[in-house]
Amino acid sequence: MAEFQPLLLENLSLRLPQLAIRRICVNRHLPEANWVSAHQHDFEQLIVYLNGSGAQQVGDQRFAVVSGTVIAIPRKVEHAFVREHDRSRSPMCLVIDLEIASWNVAASLQAVTRLNASQMAELRRALLNLAEEADLGEPNPLRQGAAILEITGVVLEAAAAVRPEQRSAKHRYLQSIEESLAKTPIENWKPAAVAKRMDIDHDVLNRALKRECGMTLGQLIAARRLDRAKQLLDDSEHEIQSVAAAIGIDDRNYFSRWFRCQTGLSPSEWRLQKVA
Repeated sequence: MAEFQPLLLENLSLRLPQLAIRRICVNRHLPEANWVSAHQHDFEQLIVYLNGSGAQQVGDQRFAVVSGTVIAIPRKVEHAFVREHDRSRSPMCLVIDLEIASWNVAASLQAVTRLNASQMAELRRALLNLAEEADLGEPNPLRQGAAILEITGVVLEAAAAVRPEQRSAKHRYLQSIEESLAKTPIENWKPAAVAKRMDIDHDVLNRALKRECGMTLGQLIAARRLDRAKQLLDDSEHEIQSVAAAIGIDDRNYFSRWFRCQTGLSPSEWRLQKVA
């Protein structure tokens, strides 16, 4: 039985220093398929869950996956996917096949990580650009290549990000900002106000933060706000209106549009996915 339906497929041979991009595809798991059978490849693979949920088995490790989860699969390692509940939403995944020349580079990828809100938005935009090029009779190879490189870059940036416990003095701005946010009511999470409290010019702080984690201050705040919204939605006792208010958004409709833009799901769909 078929397990998924390919929606977008690009067979490639793009070579960069230390790695080659073999293929990019977007697969939608079929509703009647509750699993993807165990298999392995002779290349590295990155899987990004664009929506849906379940569990990804990689070797002897099992990871829960939701929208935005990135799984890095080493070559020759058996992996499989299982939907944990029949009612859970069938996932749609971006799959990137890579050949990484250096063992050290391959080993530096995190087994599992999550794309933040800005990365998800950037990835969706690049996928849309690639899909639009694929729909053309004669796609522009330059635009096509640019979209592929952007897609791969976003995912690799997340998968190779420095773990929190590895942060050093090189990440002092990020640490200082996160400490400031932890001490500040969420309704006061304004980029200009945070920069003022740190006594650093807003533009200077943005550039420093971009070097440290790839995000501006506004993007970092949006990602932390989204994390908080997800935590509250996972608790079924919180009404959606109260979740919106708790992260500093008074308009429920605006909150729903904002949340869907970040995750691909409405707040209600996110909650049903978690409950299921």
